[in-house]
Amino acid sequence: MESALFDVPNKILEDIYMTTTAHMLNIVLVTLRYPYGKSQTFMNGSLCSAASVLVAAGHKVEVIDLNLDDEDQLQDKFAATDFIGVSLVGAPFIPSSLEFIDRMKRLVPKTPILLGGQVIERLSEREFAAIYGERAVQVKNKTDLAKALGCSPSDLPEWSEAPMLPVWQTMGDKRLRQYLSTEFTLVISQGCVFQCVFCAARKAMKEQHVHISIFESDMHYLAAKAFEFGISELSCYTSSLDFFQNPFTVKQHLEILAKITRDTGIRFKVRCLSCVSSFLRAERAVPGLETILRNAGLYCIGFGVDGTEEIWKVQKKTHNAEDDVPMCLATCHKMGIRTEILIVMGYQEDNLATLSKLFLNTLRYVFTWPKGVDIRPYLNKEVVPGNEGWNRGNGRIAKLLANPSLFYNLDFAACASRLTHPRVGHRHMVNVFYLAIIAVFKLIGRCPNNPLFPQGGKGLGPTLAKLANRLMPFDR
Repeated sequence: MESALFDVPNKILEDIYMTTTAHMLNIVLVTLRYPYGKSQTFMNGSLCSAASVLVAAGHKVEVIDLNLDDEDQLQDKFAATDFIGVSLVGAPFIPSSLEFIDRMKRLVPKTPILLGGQVIERLSEREFAAIYGERAVQVKNKTDLAKALGCSPSDLPEWSEAPMLPVWQTMGDKRLRQYLSTEFTLVISQGCVFQCVFCAARKAMKEQHVHISIFESDMHYLAAKAFEFGISELSCYTSSLDFFQNPFTVKQHLEILAKITRDTGIRFKVRCLSCVSSFLRAERAVPGLETILRNAGLYCIGFGVDGTEEIWKVQKKTHNAEDDVPMCLATCHKMGIRTEILIVMGYQEDNLATLSKLFLNTLRYVFTWPKGVDIRPYLNKEVVPGNEGWNRGNGRIAKLLANPSLFYNLDFAACASRLTHPRVGHRHMVNVFYLAIIAVFKLIGRCPNNPLFPQGGKGLGPTLAKLANRLMPFDR
């Protein structure tokens, strides 16, 4: 195979990569260990994205992963850095971030620690201070980051215009090989136009995509490294909240993946998440979508079903309709694409009738398409930083701020607890249906999910939950 096939298009980087020749600051970015007591090999897309912005602004950045690196052997790196940055991808990482900060404050007490990521962005300044005090600096946006670094926001490029390629180069081959041997985050877009009540992600905004030239050069580099490592297939899960929301834009990204596969022989194996309405609209609007998806290696689509039509109205998901779900599944079956039904259940408005209907719907989906549909249930958490329940505010927020270990309860895979589902009868009913759906569909090989148990707090119950969670396989 000609090596020229793997030459990175450097002209693209020269045009867009906004660097200076001098390394202004030495920054260490940290991926925290998986919060349930074991290590997980998974490339943190949000951390890599943050690193790419800093590198493109001229800083020296090293990425450390506490799932793979021995923290005791990193003391010299922490001691030599100007800043330590941590990106939190969910509420359960808040307790472990506090433990990490305490260790760093003993080791390098004068080194500023910057905290960012989705969950941190959604906390108010008062809430952040209640959890972290003055031990860390909150980074909610580019303005906060620029202030912490002592520069102007204009000195920092947009995340969508900063290539990840230089970040991957600094990791070294051993680390990159580990990441590429497992499923990793494929950063394509951020944001979503919809306003689902339970969702804590960036929403009610226009979806933003990685610049197509940046995407091409980054993927070209990963394919080159995969070839070098003897890896024939790159498994990835896209960052998009609704993959087909802007179908003609995402079509460009898919065509890049297909082109790289043709040129190099390295296949991509892509999973994504989509609203049923967005997928059906894309299927009608984009000619030859089936061929485009197959050539790009998209093999699995997760559809956010999230309850029944009665619940959708409460959750502002009126862009969906029950009849659209089987239509999506039938279309994907025809295309040869696997589907996952992602069910967020256990809303305060759920009752025996809605949960029973949901359970019957899942049976119908699986037994209609017995080889192509998986069920992935999760439990709604009414109060999560950034969603409408959190923004309304109530006594549960005060409990979380006073005892941050309770943030474990907010994991969407965790069973309902007194904190998340305060009504006793409702809580027990929700847990019965949640565990029953997992058990029934796991028994027939159609549910990859595993439940977690609320481990925050003190006492025998949380201690046993902590032990059980350590044994649970990772959510994929």
